[in-house]
Amino acid sequence: MGTKFVGKSGVSGLTLVEVLVALLILSAGVAGVAATQTVGLRTVQSSYFRTQADFMLREMADRIRANADQRDLYAFGFGAALPVINDCIGGCAGYDSAQWLNNIQNTLPLGDASIQVDGTGQVVMTILWQDKIATNGASFCANNGNNLMYCMTLKIET
Repeated sequence: MGTKFVGKSGVSGLTLVEVLVALLILSAGVAGVAATQTVGLRTVQSSYFRTQADFMLREMADRIRANADQRDLYAFGFGAALPVINDCIGGCAGYDSAQWLNNIQNTLPLGDASIQVDGTGQVVMTILWQDKIATNGASFCANNGNNLMYCMTLKIET
């Protein structure tokens, strides 16, 4: 006597093709989420640098206003090597400038700064740094080799 198997009609379960298609769709979704996170992190970092630059510009403006009689001594250009001054003896302009530039160079990537003072009491402070998402439509400053640079400027009257 032979054995007869009685089973369900039709095929149950997933085929290998269905599993591969599902994995392809899942991996595309995960890659999209990862790309979104990467762009978000870059944007947050750029925003952080702009916030720090704005804070440092306003801090220096306050220092110059507090020491307005030495306003002309604050002037220096991009790439300046300011001497290390550890106190305000003999005036705070050199100390303030050195501390400010050091803070910029330690906080911002490829950070640099300049302060221009004219005879009318106007002071123009500019901070320049590398920003990977700098665009021509924003405060794009200069092209330093292959590094896009972003700048922020503040003008005050003393």
